[in-house]
Amino acid sequence: MSTLTESVLVVEDDAALRDALVDTLRAADLRALAAPDAPTALQLLQSEQIALVISDVQMPGPNGYQLLSSIKRLRPDLPVVLMTAYGTVAQAVAAMREGATDYIVKPFDAQALIAMAQRQLAMRVVPNELVAVDPE
Repeated sequence: MSTLTESVLVVEDDAALRDALVDTLRAADLRALAAPDAPTALQLLQSEQIALVISDVQMPGPNGYQLLSSIKRLRPDLPVVLMTAYGTVAQAVAAMREGATDYIVKPFDAQALIAMAQRQLAMRVVPNELVAVDPE
């Protein structure tokens, strides 16, 4: 079982896909929360310990790019992965320039999602956490 006390937040307006993504992450022993839209995601960021956000790009209301911008203002260190069914190289590059840590194109298989989430969580820097000790 994972010792992660923070959650992965999945932001997806399609309820069936949102549930499938959360179930997939939980099956890999990751804590996962879900939000149907950007406003709900921003509320959860204020009330929950979130270690990673995985957000759809195309959503009603504020889209994934707008959510990314809001998250980077609130928590510049928080990794955000954008996912879309309509990805282009130009969009991926733009998302990375705006602060996204990864950009994945749907459909993707469960193992790709799990590997990406685990990679993002392993790379994050936790304030005041000992990373290495100088042997001298």
